[in-house]
Amino acid sequence: MSGGGGASTHLKGMAIAALGVLVLSPDTLLLRVIEADAYTIAFWRNLLVGTNVLVLYAVSEGRGWFARLRHFGWAGALAALLFSINQIGFVFAVANTGVANVLLIVATAPLFAALFSRLFLGEATALRTWLAIAGAAAGMALIFAGEAGLFGAGAGATVGPDPLFGNLCALAVAVCLGGAFTVVRHRREVTSLPSMVVAGYLSALIMVWFAEPFAMDPVSFGWQVTMGLVVACAFALITTAPRFAPSPVVSLMLLLEAVLGPLLVWAVLAELPSRWALIGGALVMAALLGHGLAELLAWRRARRRTLLRPTPGSANSRIGYEPGE
Repeated sequence: MSGGGGASTHLKGMAIAALGVLVLSPDTLLLRVIEADAYTIAFWRNLLVGTNVLVLYAVSEGRGWFARLRHFGWAGALAALLFSINQIGFVFAVANTGVANVLLIVATAPLFAALFSRLFLGEATALRTWLAIAGAAAGMALIFAGEAGLFGAGAGATVGPDPLFGNLCALAVAVCLGGAFTVVRHRREVTSLPSMVVAGYLSALIMVWFAEPFAMDPVSFGWQVTMGLVVACAFALITTAPRFAPSPVVSLMLLLEAVLGPLLVWAVLAELPSRWALIGGALVMAALLGHGLAELLAWRRARRRTLLRPTPGSANSRIGYEPGE
C-alpha cells in the first residue's frame, strides 16, 4: 500500500511539474511577438508577474500574509535582488539572441547552485555534478565562440541583434538563479514567493525610468498581460511539484522547457538556432540530462537503503543482517 501511494504521489509531482513547464513554454514566444522595446517589456512583465505572485501568496497564506511578507530578513532581500537581476536579464537576453541559446544557458542554473553551495557553504559536490558542470561549460563555450565568429564566417548565421550580449545576459540569469536557489535552500525561513513579489516590484521600479509604459499598442499589452499570468501560474506549479516528487525528477521535467520553447518559436516565427548553438546546446543538454539521471539513480539507491535498513529489535537486526544495494 505504501509503495503504491508513494508511486502515485511521485506521478502527481511529475504531472504538476510537466504542467508547469507546458504553461511556461510560450513565455519566450510571447516576448518575441510583443512590439515594444526591452525596457518597456521588462517593466510590464515584472510588474504584472509580481502582482500575480502577490495574489497567489496572499491566497495561499491566508490571514497575516502581509506581516509575513514584510519580515523575510536579509536572506530574503538577497534572494529578491538575485531574482530581480534574473528577471531583467531574461528579457534582454531574449531580445538580443536566439531563444534556444537563452533557454539552454539558463537551464544550467542548478549547476551554478551546486557550485555556490560548494564555494560558500562548504557542501560536498559529487563527481557527477563536477562532470556535468564541465560538460555544460564546454557547451556554453561553443555557443559563445560560435556566435562571436571565432570559428569563421561560415560557422552559421547568428540570431538576434547582439548575440554575444544576449548570451551574456542569459549567463547572468543562470548565475543569479543559482545564487537565489542556494540562498532559499540554505535559509529555511526564506520562501520563494515573497522574494519573487519583491523582485517583481523592484525590477519594475528600475525599468520604469527607461521604459515607455503607455506607448504599447493594445494587442501587445494583451500579450503582456497573458505573459504575466503564464509566468505566475507556471511558477506556482513548478514550486509545488517538489512537495510530491523528488527534486531530481522535477529537474529533469524542467529540461523540457529548453526543448518546447525553441520549438514553439520555430513553429510560429521560423526562428532557427545557429549551427554552433545547436552543437553547444546538444552538449549542454547531454550534461544536464546525464546529471539529472545520475541524481535520480542516487536518490533511488539512498531511498532503497533507508527502506531496507533494519529497525532496532527486528529479526534482521538480531541476526546481524546487513542489506546491500
